[in-house]
Amino acid sequence: MNKKIFGFSPALELRALDDNDKMTLEGRAIVFEQPTVLWEYDGIQYKEIIDARALDRTDLSDVVLRYNHAEGFTVLARTRNRSLELVKRPDGLYFRAELQPEIQAHRDLFAAVKAGLIDKMSFGFRVADNGDEYDSATHTRRIMQIARIYDLSLVDFPAYEQTFVEARSRLEQFAGEDEKRKLLEVKLNILKARLIL
Repeated sequence: MNKKIFGFSPALELRALDDNDKMTLEGRAIVFEQPTVLWEYDGIQYKEIIDARALDRTDLSDVVLRYNHAEGFTVLARTRNRSLELVKRPDGLYFRAELQPEIQAHRDLFAAVKAGLIDKMSFGFRVADNGDEYDSATHTRRIMQIARIYDLSLVDFPAYEQTFVEARSRLEQFAGEDEKRKLLEVKLNILKARLIL
């Protein structure tokens, strides 16, 4: 599966640090071994877990920090120029980003994080071939190997609808016929809600 998908960190840690003239953001972008409820339908919670070894062979060579995954928006930091540093620890992936004071969008987002207006994160990634498994008894997808992380993103709201519609369709591959029917109903309800808005 080569599709870029989005994940949400349930136990986000995001801080804006004042360090003289520097604008630094740091925190934990990915949490390992913690079930995240992606959606609930008919009393059943569908969950996802990022395995503690999921990043062991991940391409982290060119990861960008964005706002709301917007590709047209100014890049906030990047591993390629070392303004974004990533460190894998036993409990997750941590980051430190140096924003540029001369860029207005950077100043605005730094101020928003500092004020607590933005305090969630998401990440765009691609699962390796055969890099995940699904437990139909617990309705849990375990991601065991991430091939590449494309971006970390500061987000206003975790993109549960986007995550479900665009990313977690892979669960259908593992689901039984009854689950596939339920997943289709959820998708239709989301699309109807979008049409009403």
